[in-house]
Formats: sequence, C-alpha cells, structure tokens
Amino acid sequence: MTFVSNVNWIKNTKFEKKLIANFSTIKQNDLFLFLFKYCQEYHETYWFDRLDEVFYYLELTLNGEDVESVLTNELTRIVEIIEGGMYEYCFSLNEISEALYLLVTKNNLTIEDSFKLINHVLQAYSCNEEQDVF
Repeated sequence: MTFVSNVNWIKNTKFEKKLIANFSTIKQNDLFLFLFKYCQEYHETYWFDRLDEVFYYLELTLNGEDVESVLTNELTRIVEIIEGGMYEYCFSLNEISEALYLLVTKNNLTIEDSFKLINHVLQAYSCNEEQDVF
C-alpha cells in the first residue's frame, strides 16, 4: 500500500476550498456529525476492535444522549482507549486514533482541527488503499 508520512491530502483540493468558503455557516453539531461519520466509515471498512467502545460512546451522543454528559462521564476512559491506539505499531490505527482524539477532546472544532482530522483519516486510508484511489 502507499502510506506516506506527513502528506496533506486535502491541500489545494476542491474540498478544501468548499470547506473554507462554508465553514462559518456550519453548526458545531453538524460538523461533529460529519467528522464522526467520516471516521466511522473508515472504521467500518478497516475495523479495529480496540476502537469499538469509542465508537459506541460517540454513537450514544448522536442518538439523543446528552453529548456533554456522556463524554464527561466516559471521557477519561475514551481518551485512554484512543491514546492506546495512537501509540500502537500500526500506522492506520495511529491515524484514525489521532482523528478520534481531536473529535473527543476539542469543545469547538476549528477549521484547522477539521482539516487535521480529515487528513488523519485520509492518512489511515493511505495505509490500505493505492494512492490513485484518492
């Protein structure tokens, strides 16, 4: 596969321009949902059992549970699981864990956070997909 370290997969793309142009109109809840679904799509394709609990708790927040309550009560455990994945000997697990870490530790995601998160997911994909797929 084609994992290349420190590549910015979205720089100078149509997606980058569209996100920059529309970011100020995107609500935080909608941004969280979009970025979560993007991480979840990767997880469904390239599953890591170590992250199942993280996705379970994030799904609770999206299914009507009080986001702050769920994350406050479970944040320490969720972050520990994610941090464990960040330091495993598997690049794609490291990258998806980095994306999830941004998602659960930032109260208000900035445009820079969004770009970093998306890029981490694309880096994870690059471990499993050929570069021309991008």
